[in-house]
Amino acid sequence: MGNPIIDGLCPKCFVKERRILELPAIIKLTTCPMCGSVLLGSEWVRVTGGLNLALEKLLNELYVKRENVYPGFSNVKVSVKGVDVGRASLIVSGFYRDVVVTQELVVGVRVSKRLCPRCLSLKTGAYSALVQVRYEGRGGFNVASVVSDVLSRYRELRESISGIEEVRDGIDIKFIDQSAARNLAVILKRTYGARIKQSWKSAGLVRGKRRSKLTVSVRLPALGSGDVIEFEGDLIKVTDVSGDRVVAVRLSNGKVVRLTMDALWGRGFKRLTEKDYKVSVGRVLAYEGGKAVVQDISSGEVYRLPIPRIVDYGAEVKILTYKGRTYLMI
Repeated sequence: MGNPIIDGLCPKCFVKERRILELPAIIKLTTCPMCGSVLLGSEWVRVTGGLNLALEKLLNELYVKRENVYPGFSNVKVSVKGVDVGRASLIVSGFYRDVVVTQELVVGVRVSKRLCPRCLSLKTGAYSALVQVRYEGRGGFNVASVVSDVLSRYRELRESISGIEEVRDGIDIKFIDQSAARNLAVILKRTYGARIKQSWKSAGLVRGKRRSKLTVSVRLPALGSGDVIEFEGDLIKVTDVSGDRVVAVRLSNGKVVRLTMDALWGRGFKRLTEKDYKVSVGRVLAYEGGKAVVQDISSGEVYRLPIPRIVDYGAEVKILTYKGRTYLMI
């Protein structure tokens, strides 16, 4: 296919006399000095790669529009060859009747620096959401380690954080973006069976609009194998925890139960500590009526108790006493 005629001009003459894309004599470019984001209209857009790519992003997003493109041209694109002392060298290309036409242009560039809202919040410590992560359970549970592990796998969450503070029983995380705060809470719920509550507090007027700060309360159950919890009037001993799934044994009858943390939170449970119950050592003497006859070695008292599995005569077992009731733990 030969060169097309563009309004009586060949492509070579056209690019000398006219423009494929009409651009202002001076392009105003606003960038963030901390992250390199570019202000496109009223929206900040993250750009990596330096000033050339930032200017290229601005030109293609804001100026390559039908009203600025010479009639008959399509798929017009701008690339930046270089920026130097307030001037930018550009290459504009586009299709005219299936033939690519390119044109070199020079325009003025005025670059200004301004912190984007995200970086301004990072610098000042401002936030729109606070996630308070706490644990309910055994001592020594490292909440900060759990949260750090999650954040290490999600860059978008890390980039929205404006502050972190470790407190006595957990960690507080300030987020610029409320959706990032909610996403962290959802991940902790899905991974660890956390309980989530949200509340809002008015933050006044920001740029004429009423704003509210979000507080997300995240409670980690901190359950582990071997924990004893009170649930629905009975005691159960946890044998396995995987994410929000819990496998346990009812001490009253030895039956295995499988629960979700949602079920435990919803129906209510209490994790017991060694201060809440008494444990003594007993010996199995016999079996009667499906129960084990167990004698407390220290007191000599004899109990007939359900047993989850058969053990040898004379085997030692643990006897747990809680609120006047006695259970076997083996």
